[in-house]
Amino acid sequence: MVKKKKGRRRLRKEIRYALYIILVLAICSFAYKLFSGSLFWGVKSINDNAASYRQKSCLVFYPKNSSSAKEKAKMMCDGINERTIIDYAKTIKGDYYEVSYENGTTYLLNKDDSDFIFPDNKRDGDSNILRDYLFYSLKKDKRKEALDPSTYENTDLSYHFKSLNKDEAIINFTKYDIDVSMPLSYLEKATGINFGASDVAYQKPRYVDPNQKYICLTFDDGPRLETSEKIINLLEKYNANATFFILGNRLGEKQLALIKESVSKGNEYGSHTQSHTDLTKLDTAEMIEEVKIPYNDLKNYFGYEMKLFRPPYGAFYPSMEETVGMTAVLWNVDSLDWRIRDKQGIIDNVIPQLRDDTLILFHDIIEATADAMETLIPYWISEGYQIITVSEMLARH
Repeated sequence: MVKKKKGRRRLRKEIRYALYIILVLAICSFAYKLFSGSLFWGVKSINDNAASYRQKSCLVFYPKNSSSAKEKAKMMCDGINERTIIDYAKTIKGDYYEVSYENGTTYLLNKDDSDFIFPDNKRDGDSNILRDYLFYSLKKDKRKEALDPSTYENTDLSYHFKSLNKDEAIINFTKYDIDVSMPLSYLEKATGINFGASDVAYQKPRYVDPNQKYICLTFDDGPRLETSEKIINLLEKYNANATFFILGNRLGEKQLALIKESVSKGNEYGSHTQSHTDLTKLDTAEMIEEVKIPYNDLKNYFGYEMKLFRPPYGAFYPSMEETVGMTAVLWNVDSLDWRIRDKQGIIDNVIPQLRDDTLILFHDIIEATADAMETLIPYWISEGYQIITVSEMLARH
């Protein structure tokens, strides 16, 4: 009987020892996991379905159920001794997968897990977007090419892709060796590649240097399809912009479509009244109607709201601005194109009057004026002038 009791006590003691050992091992295991895991406490992947691989001080998130991605995750951790987190979790971006890293670098993968190679110079879309961003960057960086008319006349859009950063891409224009940051939503249009970016209305980037001299070109009495379109195309070619004061009685479907396209290229429009009437000879209601009819035509056609008006003949009194709710714009140089009507005569009249802060009056219904712009615009650029809109000028003052 005594032997049986001793045996049972011995067995219970051995069981306790075993439980103690199991408990100590569990505590040690928990402590190890707690210590090793504390390096990455609360860290999550950008992708909720990502798997993770941890090795000492390295943590990698990778696409779940992808053996090749897991092997790549292991390779990423090899030789890393400092705390490192790599988020290698793919999310769908249009026709490709996006892989983002903690440092903000983003890469693309084809859907077969192979590396995505950006196809250099693929431009199935709108190459004008590439031109706009190139010229914007050249001006902002104060590069000498921005003052050379040949840059605009013979633009080289050869480029190579450098990197992605969130919703932007960095591309390098080879000839000019300049890095340009472009929103993916615009790069989709320019390259024809679906990056899964949101489709937004294009807004042309504009840079106006507050320390560089400028001139404002203003055009009255249009639009006239042939001559106005020629001027608009020349402005676009040289990455310049102007302000057009239009007559409401000239507006039809084709003219409104031309204006809408011109606005998308960065040009500005104001009212020159409905019928070129001297506003000082009208009562208040008539004056407002004359100024507002063209305003309403553009607003109703594509939502554009004019902020400026030019009173015909310069006939103006200050309270007009408050009455119509728009800013009146006059001029300090008259090209006299309406009287000269000769290309070289217009050029010879305007160039001697050139100075900083010049606001020149032209008429875009005159063929000789449109022809003169072929010479004047590149000349002004070579002389170091920015060609800007009236609103851009007012923002400087």
